[in-house]
This record gives sequence, structure tokens and C-alpha cells, in this order.
Amino acid sequence: MTRTDGYRLYACPHCDKVHVGLNYVSFNFMAFENWSDGRSYQSLYDSRQGLHRCVGCEDFFLKSEATFMGSIPGWRSRISQDDTELDIQELIRRQNADLTFFDFSWINDLIYPLKSWLNPSRFPQKKSKKQIAREKKEKEDAKQLLAEEELKKDLEAYPWFSYAQDSDLKHIIDNKTNYSDDLLRSARTLYWMYLNDAYRTSRKYTHGEKNLSLEEIPEFVPTAEQTENMLALIELLKSDEFVLKTRIGELYRELGDFDQAIAWLDDGSDSYQEKETILTLARQKIRAPVKIVYAHQRR
Repeated sequence: MTRTDGYRLYACPHCDKVHVGLNYVSFNFMAFENWSDGRSYQSLYDSRQGLHRCVGCEDFFLKSEATFMGSIPGWRSRISQDDTELDIQELIRRQNADLTFFDFSWINDLIYPLKSWLNPSRFPQKKSKKQIAREKKEKEDAKQLLAEEELKKDLEAYPWFSYAQDSDLKHIIDNKTNYSDDLLRSARTLYWMYLNDAYRTSRKYTHGEKNLSLEEIPEFVPTAEQTENMLALIELLKSDEFVLKTRIGELYRELGDFDQAIAWLDDGSDSYQEKETILTLARQKIRAPVKIVYAHQRR
């Protein structure tokens, strides 16, 4: 599952405006729906390719390009720092129990109320277990409330990370000389998915949500804008330090260059569902983006 622990501060590389974002300690990429071009719907974690828009100068940057400025602990971490407080009476009781072979503490518990009634100054009235539990819960609730109030004050000084929206992508691409190849790689990947959304909408309008056989998949013909973006994205992906072969194969398949798609996909590397699905479509000369249906999505 996707889990977070506190917050992290990052400064915009253009204007040094400091933003705050969640500190993720584990990720779950499962989604309600996945597509071969990488688009996912209702995902448990969607980083938007790490592409952000600065709240200050409104320019764009990758999270990896931002300057890390420090951390803000979450309210749970603040409470755990105070959890060293021990119940001394409970420790004494456990120690005494460990020293005896048989535990006769119940006898003392039974007669203690009588001793307290006879000599209250020496044997003060004990709290009931329910009262102790209630007071402990009240104390914990007060700690949590205080920690949440402190956290709220710490976060007030910083704006939240803002992701680049689909409407921003064309502007980034048109001004590509202002940005790094890494940022353009992310922007063109998102733009590829965005331009394919029109096909997804048309398919769902015609066929609904059902999974289609290969013969039922509607024809896909990319526009000139889609073709230009996909070709540029292929070159950016090839120049990356870590080459995403499956993504390049999918781009070639959607462009109708099935031989290149097969060459990038059928390379003898480990097999997995997304790769095998795209490879099968390339061999069948089907270029449309399709759903990748994983086991947890079968319904």
C-alpha cells in the first residue's frame, strides 16, 4: 500500500520558492484501470511523471531538479517521541511476577479494597482498570490534538506542491529550449497519454467499459500532432540513462512500425504482462492503445 510519514520541503530551481509535499515511504501503483501507453485511472499513487508547477514563478520543474530543504515530522512521529514514558507500577508488578513461580497477586488484588477501607492513608484507593484506560485514552487524544495543531502551524508557511496539468503540456513543449531533456521526457510522455484520451473516450462511448477481443478493438490512426510528439519522445527515451524498451516498443506500435516495435520488445529480457500484451498486438499489427488487465482488475 502507499504510505506516507511526514513531509518534505523542496525549493523551486528557478526562483527558490519552497514547497511542501508528502514524504512517501512505500508505493502501491495498482489502479482501477491501466492502459498500454501508461495512462492509469484511480491509481493509488500517481506522480504525474514528477512534473510540477511552481506556485511562485509559475514555471515548471521536476521534483528531481528541486533542492531538498528539509523535513517536517508528521503528528504520529511527534507523539512517538514522547512514548518513552513508562508505568512504574506496572513494571514493579511485572518484576514481582517474574520472581515467583506461582502468581498469587490476585489474592492481594482481592483483599486490597478491604485494607484500603481499614487504613486509607497506607493503602490509598486504587483506580479501576476502566478508569485507567479512560485516562490513558484522554491523554493520548490530547497529545494527538497538540501534535496536529503544531503540525498545522509548521505547514502554514509553505504552499503545497502543484502538479503540471494537461493544459500546461503544450506550452512546455513549445518552449522546449527552456527545459532539460529529463523534463521534456516527462512532459512528452504525459502529452502522449493526453492526446490518446480522445481515442479512449471514443472507444468507451462505442463499446462501454467491457474488455474487447483483438478483433473488436477500434482502429487507431494518430494525428500529425500525435505522430510528431511520439517520434520526439522516442528519441528522448533512447537518450535516457535507463532506456524504457517496453515504452519505446509501444510508441513504435502505435505509429504502425511493427517491425521496430517487435525488435524493441522481443529482446530476450524477462517477460511480464504489459510487455507480452504489447508484443502480441504488434505481431497482430494492431496499433491502438489498449487496456492492460491485471488479475486484480478482472471483473
